Amino acid sequence: MPVRLVYHHQQCLSDTSQIELIQDAAALTRWWQPFTRQQLPAKPLPPDLAAIDFDQLTVFIVSMGSQPNAGYSIELHDDQASVQGADLTIPATWKEPAPDMMVAQIMTRPCAVITVPVKRYETVKARDQQGNTLAETPISPE
Repeated sequence: MPVRLVYHHQQCLSDTSQIELIQDAAALTRWWQPFTRQQLPAKPLPPDLAAIDFDQLTVFIVSMGSQPNAGYSIELHDDQASVQGADLTIPATWKEPAPDMMVAQIMTRPCAVITVPVKRYETVKARDQQGNTLAETPISPE
């Protein structure tokens, strides 16, 4: 099943690794609002987020949790997610800075907006190339 990283941010709201389901455009706008609190006028959704078709795509926010510096990020290591029954596995990689890399010494909370085709999922996991589960969440029935 195709999976796409649509957007990423360095300062998301989650202090722990987690996955959040975004069910519609209104929920995505609510998720975006804290990023624009100190901007007047408020910054609109980035074009890639505003263009998401919720009739065709399911949206997840994959969060890495608190990190000690700006060298951390989330990437996809494959363009295909796996589905077994109603369980979705996103091919995610937690990127860390190289030991000798110069990075800003500021706490970050990286996250990524991920889309997959619409389907009813019961569980969603983010797994790395070695099969380690990075984050997992059950999805409540609507």
